[in-house]
Amino acid sequence: ASDGDIHEISWSLMRLASASVADMAIFPLQDILSLDNGARMNDPSVTPGNWRWRYTTSELLSQELSDRLLQITQLYNR
Repeated sequence: ASDGDIHEISWSLMRLASASVADMAIFPLQDILSLDNGARMNDPSVTPGNWRWRYTTSELLSQELSDRLLQITQLYNR
């Protein structure tokens, strides 16, 4: 699978969550930004370094990503 296909997996899951009957759909920022495993917040197989991922200004939400989120939230009345 290409990088583009892999990045679309998280967006497909976000659409599915938004389409559900659940009251809320919460998306990890790492999924919105389509980040790789380097942005994992937790790795249960190791003790040090968990829960240390931080959002930086270099990863600002682009207009394209903002528009995609807006489309999903409007489509599913979120």
